[in-house]
Amino acid sequence: MKTLTPTNRTQRRRYKHIMRHAKPLAKLNIPMLLVHGITADHRCGCGNADCAKPGKHPVSRGGTAKATTSMKELRRRLKAALESYGAVNLAVAPGEASGLLILDIDPRNDGGKTFERLERELGALPTSLRYQTGGGGFHIWVRHPALIIKKDNRGKLLGSGIDVISDNAYAIVPPSSHARGGKYEWLPDADPDSGTLTDMPKPWLTHLSAGLANGAKPMPVMKTKERKSTPREADGQTTSIREGQRNDALTRLAGTLHRTGLSPDTIRTALELENEARCNPPLPKDEVAAIVASVTRYRDELIDGDGDPAHLLMTMVLAEHFDDGKRLAFAEDGQFWAYTGTHFRPLKIAALKKLVLKVAQKLPVKVRRSLSRLVSSTIDLMQATTAEDGDRFGFNRPMRAIVNCRNAELWITPRGGVKVRSHRPKSNLITCLDVEYAADAACPEYDAAVERIFSDAKNPKAMVRHWNELVGYLIQPKRDIPLILMLRGSGSNGKTALMQVVQALVGEEAIYSGRIDDLERNRFLVGSLPGKLLLVDDDVRAGTRLPDGMLKKLSEEKQLTGERKGKDPFTFRSRVIPILLFNNPPSVADISHGLRRRIQVIPFDHAFREGVDLDRTLFTRIIANELSGVLRRALEGLEHLRKRGRFNIPDDVRAATDEWLEAANPLKGYVAERLIETPRVATPLRDIYDDYDRWAQQNGITFRKQFKSFKQDLTSLGYTVGRNNTGVVVRGVTFKPALE
Repeated sequence: MKTLTPTNRTQRRRYKHIMRHAKPLAKLNIPMLLVHGITADHRCGCGNADCAKPGKHPVSRGGTAKATTSMKELRRRLKAALESYGAVNLAVAPGEASGLLILDIDPRNDGGKTFERLERELGALPTSLRYQTGGGGFHIWVRHPALIIKKDNRGKLLGSGIDVISDNAYAIVPPSSHARGGKYEWLPDADPDSGTLTDMPKPWLTHLSAGLANGAKPMPVMKTKERKSTPREADGQTTSIREGQRNDALTRLAGTLHRTGLSPDTIRTALELENEARCNPPLPKDEVAAIVASVTRYRDELIDGDGDPAHLLMTMVLAEHFDDGKRLAFAEDGQFWAYTGTHFRPLKIAALKKLVLKVAQKLPVKVRRSLSRLVSSTIDLMQATTAEDGDRFGFNRPMRAIVNCRNAELWITPRGGVKVRSHRPKSNLITCLDVEYAADAACPEYDAAVERIFSDAKNPKAMVRHWNELVGYLIQPKRDIPLILMLRGSGSNGKTALMQVVQALVGEEAIYSGRIDDLERNRFLVGSLPGKLLLVDDDVRAGTRLPDGMLKKLSEEKQLTGERKGKDPFTFRSRVIPILLFNNPPSVADISHGLRRRIQVIPFDHAFREGVDLDRTLFTRIIANELSGVLRRALEGLEHLRKRGRFNIPDDVRAATDEWLEAANPLKGYVAERLIETPRVATPLRDIYDDYDRWAQQNGITFRKQFKSFKQDLTSLGYTVGRNNTGVVVRGVTFKPALE
């Protein structure tokens, strides 16, 4: 056998293309065979100019009996077929042995109408695996039921235009070519890599079984009022259209009726009858009217053959799912943002494709374009149509103080008061707390827990007051007070549990959880911060050197540049508060006033003891029962903070912060231990640095200052560095007497 030489470039590309599509089929254990393909001049690859089945008959004898699941064997056969014939297509052999049943929907024989009718009466068929055929139809794959089913290519089992492909038959699959020039293509999110093979629903299976029992005659689907009891109903199950399927079912029915030429008023009357008879619960009449308006508004142009299908499809999607585009925006961060009823959140492209595809499948006529290309073109148009020229979500401007909850928007006044407003898209909020607001909510267990946690402080009341103010500041996006929050304490002190309550209040969607130093190593992580309120590193390792530059940027509304994979960089203002939890202090190189004024270290000094005051289910109960009360406490704290205009930092926090700074950067500890302020004295900078270096070695300090940064750090501590006739000196300081 010849091998595919480098000169056969077209064959080598075709070989790789087919093998790439065959791999996931082999993983599903679907037998495959090769059939003749279509040449460049639209002839069958078999060489017979008068071939009756161009591009659809096997390249070798044996047919489905020789189908294989072995990639090695398929590879051998494909190389031989390409060398012999040049054009090759791929096919699969369904049936009971392979566990695959295929429904072939042919719109040329009214297969589309039949399929819509069946879905109306039997319920929607699961998406499963689906692809568009080269002839303009669709193949739907389902798991083969425990029935003896022979091939039906005359619509006897399910109705006109729907063939059933089973044992002793084969079906052409992507990436094959059709004699008319079309391509076989998997639908978005319905291919073997991303979709799944699903079971045929029981009503469909019952209908198919009835057709088999009646000598393969299609079982008529009865109208709602005349329909006989089915085995599904005998089991006590309902055939009504359930919540979540009602809009799709009524939209499909409206499209079918509109295609027959009925007036909008007649269609509306029919949909209202169907809605009352089958929808459980029925949709409001205004929603039914909206469905009719949407269907009749945008489909006339398609039926007449005018207009751009992608533009019409986009208009339908925006009208049916995004309030004519008011609830969808393509923002400057390169993402679609969709309104959820409470706030805007990122909408993944895969989810949007699935939504567009769902609407596209309800089009009343066949569109002369590949469905996958139509979906892609539609999304491109949606991006251009919903793109924001301004800064809709406030990525690059100061944010208003708004606490968004599940049941209301809480607009905070400059003095900390609360104005309750209903949710509305034009508020353009991108975060929502995972809690409901109740003005009279209480949290007795939470209050007692916070008091107990700070009971060992010098001023427990000040610590409780300060904690509530901190939480109030954390839950809203206005970042006008620079803050880096550190929670310090060894085991069983409540810091982790208390932070879990805060995280439950804010919700996972608005929290970046990870190591702070990862942000400097991975540029794409910074691009994930828009829409986040907190950055929580809940286990800072001992000896970690904190990235002080990144901490400074994150601690107030600094401009950052973010990037997403495959997207252009974008700028935004940071609104995340860094929160670091540690037992042993991490180190930091920068001890400037700019960093020191941002840091607050909250000491958790009380140790809970088993059998004394340790309640292992306490915080689980708080999260389950008292979050609305915790929100109320936080809002009270925020009001105190706004009236004051700044944090009133307790002495316990100041002491813990100073203690951490001395441990985190040894220079401050060295100054306290070795130097003394003395007016009118100047000590050479080099002498002080050499003494500092010896001191650091004696104390086992591995992180030591370099001489170049030593001068700047002494200046940051308030010392004056200048020159005299001996060189660079530090004025007003000398060594303590014991060291002279």
